[in-house]
Amino acid sequence: MAERPHGYARYKLDGCRCYTCGYARSEYEAMRTRAILYGTWEPFIDAQPVRDHIKMLSEAGIGRRRVVEMAGVSGSTLKKLLYGRPGVDSSPTARIRPEIASRILAVRPGDRALADHALIDATGSVRRLQALVANGWPQRRLAHRLGMEPANFGAVMRQDQITAAKARQIAALYMRLENADPRTQGVDNQAYSRAINQGLRNQWARPPHWDENALDDPDAFPDWTGECGTPRGYTIHSRDKIPYCDPCRGAWRELHQQRKAAAMAAP
Repeated sequence: MAERPHGYARYKLDGCRCYTCGYARSEYEAMRTRAILYGTWEPFIDAQPVRDHIKMLSEAGIGRRRVVEMAGVSGSTLKKLLYGRPGVDSSPTARIRPEIASRILAVRPGDRALADHALIDATGSVRRLQALVANGWPQRRLAHRLGMEPANFGAVMRQDQITAAKARQIAALYMRLENADPRTQGVDNQAYSRAINQGLRNQWARPPHWDENALDDPDAFPDWTGECGTPRGYTIHSRDKIPYCDPCRGAWRELHQQRKAAAMAAP
């Protein structure tokens, strides 16, 4: 299991007495004392919303072991919350400490929360790799940086799903290389040109054509012209001899149909 981050949970559960854990413990005690003085202290709250959250995380592919790691709570706490005390005929925990609840509720669905072996949609990973190739990075070089054989790298480029660990690795590589010139990092001109041409043949969008927030959205599309998805984008495709993208084709067809309908309706 991953090491628990320093803080109140590590102080209480692991016995760590470093400065960070000690400070977190003193802060908690000060907060508790103030709340008691003002009559607002709630040592326990309803546990059902937390159970519902754990169920939601499970449906999103985040298992109990990963919740324990991410939230910094003990496995026994989670078991009692879900099933009651082991070996005792009891119901799941009805009430839970607010600090435990807040740590569990802070675990959100997403690639960072998923266990390394969990399978996720490969769309974003494939787009990132395609963009790097289109920017002049040979597949062999990218495979080496990812610790993969070139043949396995090619397979990843065609996959529908990928492990969360590999997706995180590819995303980190993309962030390092998206603005880098391969020729300044040991890629010769011939290999650089081959990669560029491969990207052009396959119409793979380069990093500048992608909005970072759109890379993982299967329904998103690259912005080749700066105005893709509009009739103006279609015109720029034609002017700059950029292969037409589907959103621009669709926008141009819609405009043509509107003009045709307006002409037919005219007296």
